[in-house]
Amino acid sequence: MKTKAHSGKEMMPTTSRLGGVLRRHRERLGLSLQTVASRAGITPVALHNLETGKSSAKSDTFERVANAMGLDYDIVTHEAAAEARHEREKARTEKAVL
Repeated sequence: MKTKAHSGKEMMPTTSRLGGVLRRHRERLGLSLQTVASRAGITPVALHNLETGKSSAKSDTFERVANAMGLDYDIVTHEAAAEARHEREKARTEKAVL
Protein backbone atom coordinates (compact mmCIF):
# COMPACT_ATOMS: atom_id res chain seq x y z
CA MET A 1 0.00 0.00 0.00
CA LYS A 2 2.98 2.32 0.24
CA THR A 3 3.18 4.40 -2.88
CA LYS A 4 5.57 6.99 -4.15
CA ALA A 5 4.37 10.54 -4.22
CA HIS A 6 3.27 11.65 -7.66
CA SER A 7 3.32 15.27 -8.69
CA GLY A 8 0.34 16.98 -7.10
CA LYS A 9 -1.02 13.81 -5.51
CA GLU A 10 -1.12 13.02 -1.84
CA MET A 11 1.04 10.10 -0.78
CA MET A 12 -0.86 7.09 0.52
CA PRO A 13 -0.22 6.38 4.18
CA THR A 14 1.64 3.25 5.16
CA THR A 15 -0.48 0.29 6.14
CA SER A 16 0.76 0.50 9.73
CA ARG A 17 -0.32 4.14 10.02
CA LEU A 18 -3.68 3.36 8.43
CA GLY A 19 -4.12 0.42 10.78
CA GLY A 20 -3.37 2.64 13.77
CA VAL A 21 -6.00 5.16 12.71
CA LEU A 22 -8.57 2.39 12.31
CA ARG A 23 -7.68 1.02 15.75
CA ARG A 24 -8.13 4.42 17.41
CA HIS A 25 -11.53 4.79 15.76
CA ARG A 26 -12.56 1.28 16.81
CA GLU A 27 -11.58 1.95 20.40
CA ARG A 28 -13.24 5.38 20.38
CA LEU A 29 -16.45 3.78 19.12
CA GLY A 30 -16.25 1.09 21.81
CA LEU A 31 -16.24 -1.74 19.27
CA SER A 32 -14.48 -5.04 19.90
CA LEU A 33 -12.02 -6.70 17.54
CA GLN A 34 -14.50 -9.55 17.17
CA THR A 35 -17.39 -7.28 16.20
CA VAL A 36 -15.50 -5.27 13.60
CA ALA A 37 -13.72 -8.31 12.19
CA SER A 38 -16.99 -10.16 11.81
CA ARG A 39 -18.61 -7.22 10.05
CA ALA A 40 -15.58 -6.85 7.75
CA GLY A 41 -15.41 -10.55 6.94
CA ILE A 42 -11.97 -11.17 8.44
CA THR A 43 -10.73 -12.85 11.60
CA PRO A 44 -10.05 -10.93 14.82
CA VAL A 45 -6.39 -11.99 14.57
CA ALA A 46 -6.17 -10.57 11.04
CA LEU A 47 -7.73 -7.30 12.23
CA HIS A 48 -5.33 -7.10 15.17
CA ASN A 49 -2.40 -7.66 12.81
CA LEU A 50 -3.65 -4.90 10.49
CA GLU A 51 -4.14 -2.48 13.37
CA THR A 52 -0.68 -3.10 14.78
CA GLY A 53 1.13 -3.12 11.45
CA LYS A 54 2.20 -6.76 11.81
CA SER A 55 0.70 -7.51 8.42
CA SER A 56 -0.58 -5.61 5.44
CA ALA A 57 -3.55 -6.11 3.18
CA LYS A 58 -5.09 -4.79 0.03
CA SER A 59 -6.79 -1.43 0.32
CA ASP A 60 -10.20 -3.07 -0.10
CA THR A 61 -9.67 -4.92 3.21
CA PHE A 62 -8.92 -1.64 4.98
CA GLU A 63 -11.99 -0.16 3.30
CA ARG A 64 -14.16 -3.05 4.55
CA VAL A 65 -12.85 -2.50 8.08
CA ALA A 66 -13.61 1.22 7.91
CA ASN A 67 -17.09 0.54 6.54
CA ALA A 68 -17.69 -2.06 9.26
CA MET A 69 -17.35 0.80 11.74
CA GLY A 70 -19.50 3.18 9.72
CA LEU A 71 -16.49 5.24 8.65
CA ASP A 72 -15.77 6.76 5.26
CA TYR A 73 -12.58 5.12 3.96
CA ASP A 74 -11.46 8.26 2.12
CA ILE A 75 -11.63 10.28 5.33
CA VAL A 76 -9.68 7.61 7.22
CA THR A 77 -6.92 7.57 4.58
CA HIS A 78 -6.74 11.37 4.61
CA GLU A 79 -6.42 11.30 8.40
CA ALA A 80 -3.58 8.76 8.18
CA ALA A 81 -1.86 10.80 5.44
CA ALA A 82 -2.16 13.95 7.57
CA GLU A 83 -0.49 12.13 10.46
CA ALA A 84 2.32 11.03 8.16
CA ARG A 85 2.81 14.62 6.93
CA HIS A 86 2.88 15.87 10.51
CA GLU A 87 5.54 13.30 11.44
CA ARG A 88 7.66 14.21 8.40
CA GLU A 89 7.41 17.94 9.21
CA LYS A 90 8.29 17.28 12.84
CA ALA A 91 11.33 15.23 11.81
CA ARG A 92 12.45 17.98 9.41
CA THR A 93 12.08 20.62 12.11
CA GLU A 94 14.03 18.56 14.63
CA LYS A 95 16.74 17.88 12.05
CA ALA A 96 17.00 21.60 11.24
CA VAL A 97 17.45 22.43 14.92
CA LEU A 98 20.38 20.03 15.19
